[in-house]
Amino acid sequence: MAATTDDPLVDQLQSAWESRTPIEPDGGPSTLAEGYAVQASFVARNGPTCGYKVGMTNEAIQQNFGIDAPVTGRLWANRVFANGATVPVPGKLGLIAEPEFAYRMGADLVADSAPFSGDQVSAAIESIMPALEIVEPRLRGASAGNVAMIVADNVMNSAWVSGRPIQDWSPYLLAGQEVIASINGEEISRGNGAAVLGDPLRVMVWLGNDLAARGESLRAGDVVTTGCCTDVLRPGANDEVRADFGALGAVSVRFSRVAD
Repeated sequence: MAATTDDPLVDQLQSAWESRTPIEPDGGPSTLAEGYAVQASFVARNGPTCGYKVGMTNEAIQQNFGIDAPVTGRLWANRVFANGATVPVPGKLGLIAEPEFAYRMGADLVADSAPFSGDQVSAAIESIMPALEIVEPRLRGASAGNVAMIVADNVMNSAWVSGRPIQDWSPYLLAGQEVIASINGEEISRGNGAAVLGDPLRVMVWLGNDLAARGESLRAGDVVTTGCCTDVLRPGANDEVRADFGALGAVSVRFSRVAD
């Protein structure tokens, strides 16, 4: 399935994105390859990208969806918020915030050089930062449980919030790094780097090799969010979400409800 920007499914996804109203599309992709083709067309309608989000990096979630590997979406360059920002949220969608380790690439990982090792990937990383991904559940009904459809919908990405980048970090000590997530100062969940494929760096290795298998490359400057490392957070209007990554710092965002 080679989706184009005038594909009817892309039109439906675009409508959900613009109206912030959940939909159950007519039809949809039946394979991940088809899902990624639709995703590429959908993403292309909404401006340049600045990297990747990796989702379903938790083994339990993979089992629930009947898959054995993560999936990826793209991060839109115009949907990046600074630490402490206030983000408007339309009322027709539920809201999910996910504390995640994020990386910025300092060098290319060219597809022709794959497969990549952990040492190769860590050497290509410029910095690490605490992050919050903002997820919009735009799909409903059967589509909400269809992994290929979720991929087509850019893995439900809406935006992400960046904490302070850190360049002096140890790539092999993140599995045990505790993360404490809170809403309005009340602790909601604790997790650590081991929640995402056992270590966030493993997510990066997986991504580099998965992209290479699809003929794509991670590039210098790309940002990658590596999957939720606590329970997902479901804030409401005017709530503040904060994730404390210990020595790596903290990141927060406040949500502001806007008229539908």
